[in-house]
Amino acid sequence: MACLVPSNHQLPIKIMKHFLALLCCIFCPLTVLLAQSATLSGTVKDAVSGESLIGATVKIGEAMGAVTDIDGNYTWQLLMARIK
Repeated sequence: MACLVPSNHQLPIKIMKHFLALLCCIFCPLTVLLAQSATLSGTVKDAVSGESLIGATVKIGEAMGAVTDIDGNYTWQLLMARIK
């Protein structure tokens, strides 16, 4: 006949399983929020003629840079955690 009341050594294991499940429920959504990204894009054009500039360098500070394509477009994928 099975015992319906858990023995002394089974109770801490059940509590630990519930605690680990609770931690997963708390921290898993946080990793999803921190892993989100944003796209920064634009077009570089000549101020006088209005033509797109091919191969122009676009920089943000010293660490990030991009080169425009044949239509003068550039794109960055940024992590939301790094945006201030």
